[in-house]
Amino acid sequence: MEIRKAHDDPHDVDELILHVAPENGANVERLKEKIRTRFRTEIEVTPNRIEIHSLDDMLKRIKLESSLKEVRVLDARPKE
Repeated sequence: MEIRKAHDDPHDVDELILHVAPENGANVERLKEKIRTRFRTEIEVTPNRIEIHSLDDMLKRIKLESSLKEVRVLDARPKE
């Protein structure tokens, strides 16, 4: 999960982006809809985007093999 500013503008609204690595052969559109529905139902928030990645890309993205602790939530908003 990534939190960032829309259009990389520090004065714009926050965006919630989910990064997902589905199983091979998964119906990606159905998966995205299930995720949106579950988020909306369980935490009353809808992600702005759901981005699909390969497993290798996800492992790099969460730094599973290069850090002591994986990155589950990335706050990419500019620090003031």
